[in-house]
Amino acid sequence: MNTTKLFSNLNGISFKGFPNVRWNVIFGRLSLYFQCEEFDRKAKLVSILDFFYSLLFPKTPSYNIEKKSTKGVLLLNNCCDRKTNIDRLHIISDLIQSRTIILGNRLRRRFNIIYTFNILLYMPFWLLSFRKRDIPFVQKLIILNRLAYLYQVFGYIKKNIEIHNYSLFVSYYDSLTEDSFWEELFRLEKIKTASLQHGQFISYLENTEINCGIELRTFKSDFLLCWNKYTKREAVISGIEESKLPILGIIGYASKEHWNRCIKPNNNIFGVVIGHPDYIDENIVLINAANSLSRAKGLKYYLKLHPNYKEDFFKDIVDQSYYLGNIKKGINMMDYANMVDFSIVGASSVLTELVFLGHEVIRYSNQSIRDKYRDIKAGLTFSEPEKIVDAYNIGNFEVDSLFDDLCSIREVRAAYQRFFSTFDA
Repeated sequence: MNTTKLFSNLNGISFKGFPNVRWNVIFGRLSLYFQCEEFDRKAKLVSILDFFYSLLFPKTPSYNIEKKSTKGVLLLNNCCDRKTNIDRLHIISDLIQSRTIILGNRLRRRFNIIYTFNILLYMPFWLLSFRKRDIPFVQKLIILNRLAYLYQVFGYIKKNIEIHNYSLFVSYYDSLTEDSFWEELFRLEKIKTASLQHGQFISYLENTEINCGIELRTFKSDFLLCWNKYTKREAVISGIEESKLPILGIIGYASKEHWNRCIKPNNNIFGVVIGHPDYIDENIVLINAANSLSRAKGLKYYLKLHPNYKEDFFKDIVDQSYYLGNIKKGINMMDYANMVDFSIVGASSVLTELVFLGHEVIRYSNQSIRDKYRDIKAGLTFSEPEKIVDAYNIGNFEVDSLFDDLCSIREVRAAYQRFFSTFDA
């Protein structure tokens, strides 16, 4: 497994108060973060301060449990900061008769002297475990901080979850440290594990957290429930065995009995899909391209903002003569696709969802290291804002060719049902 190569300095280590789990696997994501450009002097200082602050004001794990059965499948989602993440887990859980759903609540800090006393009792033993391990001081503090939190998680699991009753553990995102810990506890009981795909996963592109292929390089479950052929190809490049990579389709569309294509309104309006703020330069290119196309063809456009952007963030870049405003955040993707004739999109996971609906797209592709779809040859593309007019004039969006690689499965609901039926007690 590729994850065992991460954080080799934790191979075989054990910590008092915990079972014999693979800590190098649990802290695999942390290991990659330590190697990324973002782990700079400022990040180290923040980590040191957080360690001491957490001793007195610890983050306390909190969960909502929805039990339909205490056997079958247990589904965990700690990514509950966005409604779409919770909705996706419920879409999957609705396909399973015997299941338990665990949703992590927003973490709160509270002063807890009893917690501080207990953790300080364990801390010397945990420090002794680091003997002869070549791990920098700041990294040790970060690991200790995570251990202190996971000790609380372990206490919750022992009290509330009968692990041996289940036949499958499903994590929404098994790269996360807490999810990895849960997964390891189920693995110790020889229970199968699976992880969902929540966005377009890629192999290594560059040494940054968003583009280092962190989801695939830290995957450790028995199955990754892939959206498409593209994900499976990237996963194999990352060293994951093909047998662990069933292609089941895009989760968000498992709620529908049958596949439906969106309706093109022919209203001379298009959308601009704005990606994560880490792609700010690309997002500006997308808007400049929209301005160029609108001026050349007399079309109007909306911005479909990433949730992390404020509504007026791009007010000085859009051309007010053609810009109609922003699409309502959280809108159903089908509703959005039915509003506009086509969309301009960059390296966003939204691309795959729009293609699934048969929506026409023009993709920004400059073939740089950050262009996660640069190897996708089908469809209309442009590399500079002014060249979008040439792409638009071609007119052949090649939606079906894009679908085969980026979506792959039309009857998504049935595909997930077949997979889970094996474990549904």
